[in-house]
Amino acid sequence: MQMINKQNQSTASKAVRPRAIYYAITLALPLVFLALLEGGIRLLGVVQQEPLFVDGPPGYLRPNEAVVNRFFMHESRAPQVSIDTTFFRREKSVDTFRVVVQGGSSAAGFPYGKWASLSGMLGQRLRRIAPERQIEVVSTAMSAVNSYALLDFAEEIISIQPDAVLIYAGHNEYLGILGVGSAFGAGFSPARTRMLLALRQSHLFRAMQHLYGAVTAPSADSAARRSGTLMARIASDRAIPFGSDVYRAGLEQFSHNLRALLAAYEKAGVPVFIGTLVSNESGQAPFISAPGDATSLAALRALEPGATDSANRADHFFDLGSKLRSAGDPIDARRAYGWARDLDALRFRAPAAMSAVIAAAAAAHAATIVDVDSALARSSPDGIIGDELMLEHLHPNLRGYFLLADAYFTALTAAIEPQSWPAGPDREVAWQEIPVTEIEGLAAGYRLRYLKSDWPFQERKLAVEIEAPRNETERIAQDWFFGRISWLQAMQRALVHYQRSDRLDEATKIALNLATAFPFESNPQYVSGRLLLATEQPRRALAYLRRATRMSPDNIDAWLALNGAYAATGQQQEARDALGKLLQYDPDNAEALRRLE
Repeated sequence: MQMINKQNQSTASKAVRPRAIYYAITLALPLVFLALLEGGIRLLGVVQQEPLFVDGPPGYLRPNEAVVNRFFMHESRAPQVSIDTTFFRREKSVDTFRVVVQGGSSAAGFPYGKWASLSGMLGQRLRRIAPERQIEVVSTAMSAVNSYALLDFAEEIISIQPDAVLIYAGHNEYLGILGVGSAFGAGFSPARTRMLLALRQSHLFRAMQHLYGAVTAPSADSAARRSGTLMARIASDRAIPFGSDVYRAGLEQFSHNLRALLAAYEKAGVPVFIGTLVSNESGQAPFISAPGDATSLAALRALEPGATDSANRADHFFDLGSKLRSAGDPIDARRAYGWARDLDALRFRAPAAMSAVIAAAAAAHAATIVDVDSALARSSPDGIIGDELMLEHLHPNLRGYFLLADAYFTALTAAIEPQSWPAGPDREVAWQEIPVTEIEGLAAGYRLRYLKSDWPFQERKLAVEIEAPRNETERIAQDWFFGRISWLQAMQRALVHYQRSDRLDEATKIALNLATAFPFESNPQYVSGRLLLATEQPRRALAYLRRATRMSPDNIDAWLALNGAYAATGQQQEARDALGKLLQYDPDNAEALRRLE
């Protein structure tokens, strides 16, 4: 009997084995098919992920202007925003100091552009105090992005081996790309949105998404996509009351993403400097005045004893701030203005709670807090940030951007290799040397007029008229602003114009920007050095002229200029050596022979 049972069990076992194999194969076939499909799509190069960095000239990389498309099913759905171009070496040398900037439009320098940005102003300061050092300040900042994009970029930023990462972000958590109240939002929780971003690493997922997006997307030239400013198009949930579920969701997504971002940099050993947030407190009334909650009511009654429940609104706090300021109480006035901002239901400005999130995340992951808020408040009347430093609700003017960059400059040079940074010009001299040109200042004014002609500054979009140019500077600025010429063409025209007009200060600023923008070209280095010599700055000229002669050893004019710079700084042997190098390329050069005599 036992033998029969054993035989039955053996027979059953043999019957089960083929069935199990059959089920395993059946279950595996779809996975094998998907794997083959994924591999095929990868080999064919269909629907590539937009990388953060792409090839530049030989030996260089640059940020990808189309990287914003990675957050959308189809490029026609993406807003027209991009990262400003910065070229940096593919292979980082041992003497290179490389910094990467992350953030939104305020980090990107809107409306002035690259040279007013954190990367532009900071890079100029670092190169000014260490001209011989290889300084690379790479910006990945662009309008409308928030902590999802910052986190998504982190691994690619780590791969280029930055010596530090600088973050100024938090204003776009509600109405930025993938924001909780944005027209470009995913509509998911932070965890599900991050899962969606992770799935986009799959070529198959991106192909399916792209196909769906292409079928359902509007035309790239559709009026719906291109009409109105980005502010007017991005706010889908225009009223987000203080303390509401959507309000709390914005704080949650920022906290989750920021902590994950800082943890990634901490694990990679990359120092992080993250700034507190600023906005226009006294010069921008609430866009949408919404009521507060019990917390704001308690704050109101502390500022205004006997205030009624109906006064617990954004507009009342704003008016109260003005009254307290007029009464000589700037401290309480700033508190009132802060509550007016926090109760503003149109959340283009980060509430105070965002800076609290920044402080907590920085403390948890050894990041350095840069107190941008205090830096701008110290330079504001009564310690209240207003129109003196801000253009509108959010973006600083040139002085504001300078102070923002100065705060990071001070923190960075004090924390990283503090002994290696020579003393440079004081703050006010540095302010006079900011890299923003007249052309960019004029274009920023035009851009600001278009911004303020639409919602939320106006109920209905207004027509904007730009007056006809009155001089060559305005003509160049308008040609660039309206897209008739590129930035490079604008700067080349302006460089010639300023030299002919004997405006060597402005010509020098343009030349230095061109030398920074095109580090692989020798002529901008030479022109910068020549103009620095002409404006009696021979020590600054040396670094540029040395680079010019290294890149183009047969540039006779560069050697003559380098000889002049050495002579002007009392380095007579180096001056003679420069002429000796020149004569190797042009043995009969009369000017070199005369100088040697």
